[in-house]
Amino acid sequence: GNLMGGVIIALTSLYSAHMLLQDDRGREWQKFASVALLIWGIGWWFGSGFAEISDRATAGNELMIAILYFGSSFAAMHYAANRLQWLALWQITLGFLPLAGGAGLIAYGWTDDLGIPVLNGNLLGGAMIAWMSLYSARKLRTDERADDALKPISIVLFIWGLLFWFGAGSAEIFDRVSSSNQLHGLLLFGSLSLAAIAYAGKRFQWIAYKRVSLALLPALMIGALAYLLEHDHFFKGLGALGWLTAIAAHVFILYVYEGEKNRAESIAHGLGAMFFVGLLAFELGWQVDRVVTNDVWPFTAGLLVLAVGAFGLLFEKANRRRDRWPFSKQPDAYFVATLLMVLAYVTLVTIVCINDPGDPAPLPYIPILNPFDVMSIVAVALMWFGMRFEAEHERWGLEKDSRAPQFFLAGVAFLLSTIAVVRIVHHTTGVAWYPSALMNSVSVQSTLSIYWAILGLSGMVLGTRRARRIVWMAGAGLMIAVVLKLFVIDLGNTGTVARIISFLGVGVMLLVVGYFSPVPPKQSDTVTAG
Repeated sequence: GNLMGGVIIALTSLYSAHMLLQDDRGREWQKFASVALLIWGIGWWFGSGFAEISDRATAGNELMIAILYFGSSFAAMHYAANRLQWLALWQITLGFLPLAGGAGLIAYGWTDDLGIPVLNGNLLGGAMIAWMSLYSARKLRTDERADDALKPISIVLFIWGLLFWFGAGSAEIFDRVSSSNQLHGLLLFGSLSLAAIAYAGKRFQWIAYKRVSLALLPALMIGALAYLLEHDHFFKGLGALGWLTAIAAHVFILYVYEGEKNRAESIAHGLGAMFFVGLLAFELGWQVDRVVTNDVWPFTAGLLVLAVGAFGLLFEKANRRRDRWPFSKQPDAYFVATLLMVLAYVTLVTIVCINDPGDPAPLPYIPILNPFDVMSIVAVALMWFGMRFEAEHERWGLEKDSRAPQFFLAGVAFLLSTIAVVRIVHHTTGVAWYPSALMNSVSVQSTLSIYWAILGLSGMVLGTRRARRIVWMAGAGLMIAVVLKLFVIDLGNTGTVARIISFLGVGVMLLVVGYFSPVPPKQSDTVTAG
């Protein structure tokens, strides 16, 4: 009796509301009365229905029945509004019911372990509210019946729907999945959901969907921090599946988003490349660290992955193909990403080489053929290749004849090679890898004097033969630095064989320089003489 009475009142009110609108007399009070009766009828419909469900249904299926009742009512009211061309009913159905239904679901609360996983009132209720909200948001945004006053409501519904979808899915994962696998579940759920949203945005031509899907990358960055805090690395257990799925979802979202040509898309391309290369580099280093007890090999493995990523992007640009996606669509984004990866690699290699002597145990130390020397050579090669290629395209933002990139490359090569020479002395003589010990070591200082003198001599000879005055000046400056070092530092090691050898060696090199490598003339002098 309760339900039937409520249904009769609801249907009578709705019928009366519609008939008032159809009356040809069209008085003003009829419009207000029609809206009042419409709201009155909807209230009776849902009020009597939910009261009956609460009274009759069991605790286990109460929420599921309520969800089915609310969802079918929404569909029926939407159909009736379209069929009868009833604008007020259409506006209330789309603009109000999803918000009211979501509020009611929140008020009802989450019931732990309700029903079976996934197919239960908790998750299905949240999914239903999410679908209603997103559908209503789109209709209120694009339908010709929607006026400007409904546009803000469509934004609220869009956000409301996303919150319910991700909130219900996350709550289900925390409720059903063990604590050790919750991060994996969240990663899979979030990646697949945003990929589906991107597809829906492309399918229905709604830019808001596609823009929301770009939130995957910042979400993955936060997720990566959570993985490091909880699991120490990324590919633990189902993490491998989760992160591979995330990479695939990111690529799919970029493909779907293609053509927008805005800053967000460019950032997603470039930052995504850096993030995933860094993630794989960290993971490989962590896996190697489990096998060996030496820190040298994990550092080397991780940094070489970073170098491979940078080389790959540079070679992709060097092949000059214009049709290969995604590089052809966002060349500037990948160019910036490459520069940052090269800079990060060189910086990390320099820091590691300075702070660690590079003992390759269990393998013996061999000059050049050891992890740190290989990384240093790769760093110089990476910089040289990048500068050589980009100089052709004038992408450095410098003047065409600027020597700044060459100076930077020479400085890095000089620093890394000097560290490599000191490392050789450390491994062959046993001098401790501490700044004070290295500074006071006769072997280190003498070896550096000879090595720097060789570099200076080579620079001056090369500058003379190629008429490169700047190269000759750099070599001469290095020779002056060597002479000053001999008198300031090496002279303190009086009476040692190493000191005598270093002085004699540098003296002979100075004689050779004076004979074979006079200073080249300035460019202006050469032109005038010609």
